[in-house]
Formats: sequence, structure tokens, C-alpha cells
Amino acid sequence: MAKESSSVSNIWTQRSLGISLPKNLESELHANVEYLCNNLYPFLQLVNVDAVFTEETMVNFILASTGWIIHDYGEAISASALHGKKPKKKDEASGDGEGGDDGASGGSGGIGDQIITASEIAHLIAEKGWSAVELIAGTKMMQRFIWVESKKYGFALSGYTPDANDEKCYDRLVKNAKVKGLIWEKHVAKKPKNEISGAG
Repeated sequence: MAKESSSVSNIWTQRSLGISLPKNLESELHANVEYLCNNLYPFLQLVNVDAVFTEETMVNFILASTGWIIHDYGEAISASALHGKKPKKKDEASGDGEGGDDGASGGSGGIGDQIITASEIAHLIAEKGWSAVELIAGTKMMQRFIWVESKKYGFALSGYTPDANDEKCYDRLVKNAKVKGLIWEKHVAKKPKNEISGAG
């Protein structure tokens, strides 16, 4: 993953950023809006529960393997699908000569890209040594994917309550990994935590 840095004012004092979906729409319109957000405009915002913010925050822009830009604010992370990115054709991605894209991979907000990006975000969280993360905002599928990854990488995730389908999905993934002889839990060498003088 490629990194680039920039300095910005602390935007994390406003904790609810991103798309706020109306909660009172129990209609087909709400389902359509949710579908569009999940598939065209997926995003995720997370913060370290033990975060200590300063006035100036250095932002690292990390290029995920999916083409998404992960924003690393030091104590917070956000990411969203690239808007205007055209899906790769199968012949461009694999050289098989067939055009088209099923939306599962290669597209900006496809399911495959969301799963991969959530996994890369979880890996970054594990590298940072965060023991717990608060989910500030995100589209429904990205929230599910980061929940799955939090269980895989072993950090706590607050702000998300899994439903029965989430639990079933997780159990299937673990079972499938065991059948294939894969190691499900990830162990990442964590960066040492910085000692804060005067903390006690």
C-alpha cells in the first residue's frame, strides 16, 4: 500500500461524518437509497477508543489494493469508494478476453472491493496495536465487513450490533477456512504503544 501525508485541522471533534440515512423511511425508497449507498457510495469511519487527539493531525493517504484511498488520521481511519472510477473489464483484469463486470470485483464500490478494503483497514488497525475501535459511521455492508474483520484480527468493535445473519455469515467463513486448511485468525506484529508522560 502506497502512503502520502498531509496535515489538517482536527476534524474528528465532529464525530458523525458521512452520509446520514433517514431512519424514519421504512419504505421502498429507503431500500433503494440503502442499496445505492451500499453499492455505489460505500464508506467507513472508525476511531481508536483510546484516542488522544491534538490540534494538528497528520493524515496519511494509503492506497489500498482496490484503488480506494484509506485516510489514516493517526487515531482514526476512514475510507470510501472512489467516485467516477470505471469498473475494470474482465479482459483488463485477467486477460481472458471477455468484457463486463459483475460488480463483485474491480469496480469502485463492488462487494469484492469492500471486503478487501475492510480487510486492509483491519490489518492497519492491528498493526497500530489498537485493542478496541468505535464505529462512527458507515454503510451497512462495510459495517458488517469490518465487524467480521475485527473478530478475525482480535480487536473489539463498538457501535455495531451483529444480527443473526451476521453471526451465520461469520460461522460460514470460519468453517470454510477450516475446510480449506486456512488460518482464520490473523496475527500481526503490533507497533509498540507510545507512553504518554504524566498519564496515570
